[in-house]
Amino acid sequence: MSAGAFAPATRRVILARDEGTCVSCGLQVYDVDSGSAFRDWSIQHRRARGMGGSRLADTSQPQNGVVACGSATTGCHHRMESQPAWALANGYRVPHGTDPLTVPITHHAWGLVWLRADGTFTLDPQEAKA
Repeated sequence: MSAGAFAPATRRVILARDEGTCVSCGLQVYDVDSGSAFRDWSIQHRRARGMGGSRLADTSQPQNGVVACGSATTGCHHRMESQPAWALANGYRVPHGTDPLTVPITHHAWGLVWLRADGTFTLDPQEAKA
């Protein structure tokens, strides 16, 4: 596993936080309780691993990953990859040099949320780094 890849425990934390649903469209892709996938899904790295990003400690932490339906070529994950302006505007992508804790995402059910390093999220930007 590379430094920028999500460890199995971190993947479980991200899946639990996102309740096995795509954060963008709300499609249920995974049953957290049984560990069963319903359809194709992936975890989107908000700040890409390329260009040295994998050397940053938070690249493989919960605040840098979101559950997305599809893959890099299908579903919302594809949209996050192929429509960078939209992905940046919704926090599904974070520019290099930017701390993912400081960039909210547009959550399908909750609106703007800030992902926290402990694997939770908050609606309050002041609590994001707490």
